[in-house]
Amino acid sequence: MGNIFKINRYEDPGPGIDKGAPKKKRFFLFWEIVIRKFWKLILINLLYVLFCIPIVTIGPATAGLTYVLRNFSQEEHAFLWGDFIDAFKKNWKQSVAMEIINAVVIVLLVAAIPFYYALLNSSWIFYIPFILCSGAGIVFVFMNYYIHLMIVSVNLKLKEIIKNAFYLSCVSVKTNLITTFFLLLILVPAVLFWSIGIPVFLFIGFAFVGLIVCFNSYQYILRYVVEPYYEKQRVADPEAALLEEEKRKEEVIFEDIGTKEIKVTPQKTKHKKGKTIR
Repeated sequence: MGNIFKINRYEDPGPGIDKGAPKKKRFFLFWEIVIRKFWKLILINLLYVLFCIPIVTIGPATAGLTYVLRNFSQEEHAFLWGDFIDAFKKNWKQSVAMEIINAVVIVLLVAAIPFYYALLNSSWIFYIPFILCSGAGIVFVFMNYYIHLMIVSVNLKLKEIIKNAFYLSCVSVKTNLITTFFLLLILVPAVLFWSIGIPVFLFIGFAFVGLIVCFNSYQYILRYVVEPYYEKQRVADPEAALLEEEKRKEEVIFEDIGTKEIKVTPQKTKHKKGKTIR
């Protein structure tokens, strides 16, 4: 059975999460992650700035930054240097291709939207291309909340990633708008007060913005891309899923029910001599 995930690391065991513990509100959970990972956010931001050469390596550097921030957003361990470099190297082809696509789309939208806006007073017919271009620009922004996350998280072709990103930009409009609202709260003052904004972004701004995107968007990748994939795999190969479940039951000694642990004694089964499972 293939694995849709890539670049997973499990060298360092971490503390388990108590299933019986109450779930925290996502707003407060986000700020808890920011406070706990504050210095690491600064370090990964500086690493990103160091490797981010415009036009040349901005795509792979964004992939490395996104992978580390994705782990932070999911409260998973990440090796700042090792995981950044691994994601940089393993995803450079798709990242560079996406960087070129983004550049072309941005140039077209920047040229088209002001052009049609200037013609609105001359004829109502120009409202149609203006609205279409503006809508395409919004969808394009929303799609980019998911594209690099999928590049570093799943084994899919770039065409499939773009198609999934378009779908996710439509099914999670509310969260996309919330993400955009908070990004504007950061980016607009940073542009208006650029003498302060530039140093802030050089030290932590890119990582902070990226963490907001990962925290809000990755949940939908899990729900609409990853989980359906594994559900399809179980349906396509029911015997393998059954054998995996039987093996898991035989190996389990304790059943985790959150704050309590109850010892489970494996049931003894009688096997007839010479009987095999086909």
